[in-house]
Amino acid sequence: MATLTINGQRVTVDDGFLSLPPEEQNRIVEEIASSLNISPDPDRQQPTVGVGEDVVRSFGGGLQRGTTGLLDLAKSGLQPHIGTMEMDPETGQMRYTPSDVGFGEVTRAVESRVPSYQPQTTAGEYAGTVGEFLPGAALGGGGVTGLVKYGLIPGLTSEAAGQLTEGTRLEPWARFGGAVAGPLLAQGLAVGGRRIISPTGGADPERLAAAQRLARRGIAPTAGQRTGSATVSAMEGTSAPTSQQLDDLAAAAMRTVGSDAPRATRDALTTVGKRIGSEYDSILGGTAVVPSTSAAQRAMDVVASYLDDAPSASVTPRIRNVAAEIVDAATSPNPRPIPLETLRKWRTALGKLVSSGDEVTADAARGLRSIIDDATDDALIAAGRFDDLARLQTVRQQWWNLLGIRDAASRAGAGTRVGVITPENLRGAVRRTQGPNAIALGRGTDLADLALDAEAVLAAAPTVLPRGVRTAAGLMPIAAGSILGGGIGGAQGSAIGLAAGAATPFAVRAMVNTPPVQGFLANQIAAQASPITQRGILGSLGGLSAQ
Repeated sequence: MATLTINGQRVTVDDGFLSLPPEEQNRIVEEIASSLNISPDPDRQQPTVGVGEDVVRSFGGGLQRGTTGLLDLAKSGLQPHIGTMEMDPETGQMRYTPSDVGFGEVTRAVESRVPSYQPQTTAGEYAGTVGEFLPGAALGGGGVTGLVKYGLIPGLTSEAAGQLTEGTRLEPWARFGGAVAGPLLAQGLAVGGRRIISPTGGADPERLAAAQRLARRGIAPTAGQRTGSATVSAMEGTSAPTSQQLDDLAAAAMRTVGSDAPRATRDALTTVGKRIGSEYDSILGGTAVVPSTSAAQRAMDVVASYLDDAPSASVTPRIRNVAAEIVDAATSPNPRPIPLETLRKWRTALGKLVSSGDEVTADAARGLRSIIDDATDDALIAAGRFDDLARLQTVRQQWWNLLGIRDAASRAGAGTRVGVITPENLRGAVRRTQGPNAIALGRGTDLADLALDAEAVLAAAPTVLPRGVRTAAGLMPIAAGSILGGGIGGAQGSAIGLAAGAATPFAVRAMVNTPPVQGFLANQIAAQASPITQRGILGSLGGLSAQ
């Protein structure tokens, strides 16, 4: 359909109008003008209403046209498929009879309640077109946002395109293109605006939550580490954890074993080990720990599984010996308590095996340790010593954490000899000592939680990818030097570029790492723009049916 504007009144004619000769077009325009009792003179007359009134009435008229247009679409699309099956009395066969679902009555009701009105001003034309798009946008869903994205904006862009091409063959296509481009333009503006407000908006929520947990533990991630932005991390110089973060990580790990030592040094770990052993002895002293027959059966099952899985050359006799002692204590004619000294010996032996590099042996050691823990818990419960049971749970968790910290501190790497722990070493140590499920399924201690969060947020990023491709962290000094040096040229430019390449990152880093800039870079106020939906696009295009 083509739209003509004659002295402020819009008239819709068939598309064939545009293919008629000019003299025939003029004749049709004169007939239309005569029927509307207006003059076809090209000099437009002054509108008979004010701009404000024209906008309001045009908007109402647009709503009416948009609603009836949707009803016409629904009628053409649905009515042929809605009907009843009934028997033909003459032939005795079933026949389909289309039903009148009342689209005509609804349309007439809408037209009677909202009288049609044609805009008389340019502002009214925009208001009318927006009104035409809003009913379809309402069907597209999305509340107020949907009305703006699929009604207001495409209505304005469609009318603007129509105004630019008015009276030409391109007008129908321009209006269609404007309606399609409107939501896309809105999406682009929304994304751009959100990027200005939140440069790293839309960061992984799990990563953000892990960063918050680290902060509560006294480890302060940077904006780049919080959001996972490689660009921001490169500007910060935090493609790897800072020395302060590594110190804070070691101190946080030591707090999980009840120590306020700033690092996991050998002396600090030895002191913690002695204290935990003393607390074990204090709790279990005078307690009759007698394994049950079910405990004996579990011990035999652990050994049987161990012998099946472990290569014969790597079988550790200590696993069989501890299991045999458990079985003997539980199944002798008169079940006897396990001496405190024996419990201490088992604790030391199994602790070493848990930290071994052999996963099958470590798993068997964890299984035996679980049996012993259950037996000691049962003994305390039987004695009514529930306060000691709570103490034992705390000490036991600290013992498992101590095994992990010892393992992490024994690994190769810069700083490990002075008690520095890296996120990667800590995660690997927890997995070895507490088992794979401690990390994968979250079944470990608070040290396992710390290790998982630290690796997720603080782990070092590579500066060179496979095939020698540099990341943002590796390219930043080179790019800065090239840009500054290229502006001068020659040998002098090369020298200045080399110096700038070294100096620029430090200048940028100093600015980026200030608290205000860090807060701005990490903020998630405008996380992401709502996506354009197929249903919303169809809703906005529905407004074209009224034109």
